[in-house]
Amino acid sequence: MLKGKRILLRKLKDSDLDFLLNLENNEDDPALSGSSEKITKSTLKRYIQDSNKDIFIEGQCRFLIEHKSMSIGCIDLFGFNIDEMSFDIGLIISNKYRNKGYAKDALNCIINYAYNDLHIERLYSSIFNDNQASINLFTNAGFVFKESISDNNTNKYILER
Repeated sequence: MLKGKRILLRKLKDSDLDFLLNLENNEDDPALSGSSEKITKSTLKRYIQDSNKDIFIEGQCRFLIEHKSMSIGCIDLFGFNIDEMSFDIGLIISNKYRNKGYAKDALNCIINYAYNDLHIERLYSSIFNDNQASINLFTNAGFVFKESISDNNTNKYILER
């Protein structure tokens, strides 16, 4: 469990399944523009079951973001690269909790966890070009533009320490 100023990051539980399913498959969410495949319930069940395994063996982990015991989003470390000692970060906040500072708090928590506890050297994030709010969030946290990825209309950002 990781604590921010106003949020808590915790491991996934079976009871999170419906929240995750709704969050991941929200067709009206502009933050998910460009992602066309729906995530199935069975895929998410397996993901929840595997989420408490060793992060370096699985190459990923997901935390549920809570505010006052309410599930408001998720933040992931995934795509572990042992040669670079790096992870990618994925972050999503439910629509009604956006623009309130929760994403910033969660991002700061996961950055501190990655560098201080996991001893990661680099963090990456791939952000859709039209998602200005996420671009601002990550660049304000110190991420800098690395490269354009033309096949999926995203830019890759990097944070190194």
